Amino acid sequence: MKKIVLTPRGFSSIPIEAEVISPDNFAGKTISEIREMDIYYGNKAYPMKEYIHAQGEVTETPEDQMIVIDGDARHIKHIGEGMTAGGIVIQGGAGMHTGAQMKGGTLTVTGNVDDWCGAEMKGGLIRVLGN
Repeated sequence: MKKIVLTPRGFSSIPIEAEVISPDNFAGKTISEIREMDIYYGNKAYPMKEYIHAQGEVTETPEDQMIVIDGDARHIKHIGEGMTAGGIVIQGGAGMHTGAQMKGGTLTVTGNVDDWCGAEMKGGLIRVLGN
């Protein structure tokens, strides 16, 4: 498995909506393309690189993609939403709707997760090591 490491650039009381953080969305793209993917801070779209640093290797298929979020992601919503394959490890807390509508893959959170984790999940595996 190839790994991409995402590092949030600090914590914000304004949530970031980042449903693009998924092996399905990263597979087949370059790191530069991933850094330019739109996320929402408040009600405005920004390239991911403004709030989250990305580095690592990208695969051609979601099954071989691992995403590691290194840092506090409690303010980042929709991580892994709708993912079908691959893996995500969040080293810390995660925001609302983490793993919502998952169909496959694995998602591990070492900290706490906010509301609606795994909502409407159809498959895959979510591990929450905190609350």
